[in-house]
Formats: sequence, structure tokens, C-alpha cells
Amino acid sequence: MTGQGTVLPGRVRAGVWSPAAAAHPGQDPEDDAANAVLAGLDPARREVVAGLLEQVYAGAVHDVLRVLHEHEVPPFDDGDEGTPFHDFMGRLLDAERS
Repeated sequence: MTGQGTVLPGRVRAGVWSPAAAAHPGQDPEDDAANAVLAGLDPARREVVAGLLEQVYAGAVHDVLRVLHEHEVPPFDDGDEGTPFHDFMGRLLDAERS
């Protein structure tokens, strides 16, 4: 996966959810907690979590495209591979093969 859907998985893989919180601990308890959880995971487990985030992101984009298509919202009322959500999934599969 490339683009916006890689930001949060990239943070998980790096083991730091919030670089700002890592630089200034104590200012944001939620980010501190997320950083602590990620720091406690080995790289293999962080990879699993990152993969889950990628799946959730792709699923959400797919669902939004499906709803826009069903409501015939231009330009989501048509697609190259039948529907915009089929186009999206096709691009994801092509990117995974590359």
C-alpha cells in the first residue's frame, strides 16, 4: 500500500505513534500510552498491528466508495472496472503484486 493509508502503519512499524509525544512526554497521556504500547512490542508484533491498520484503512475506503457509488454521486457513479470500489481493490491488488 502507498499513500495516506501508510502513515499510521508506518508509525506502528517505527514503534512511535506520536513523535511529538515521544519528544515531550507527559503532555498527551493518550499518545504517551500508545507510544508505550508500541515500545513494548517486538518488530514482528508491530508488523501484525500495522497490517491490521492497513486492512482497516482499505476496508473503510472500499465502503465509502461503495456507498458513494450506490447513491450515484459523481464521479463515483462509474468506474473503469465496473465500479469505483472495484477499481480501488484492483489497484490495491496490483500494488501488492509489485
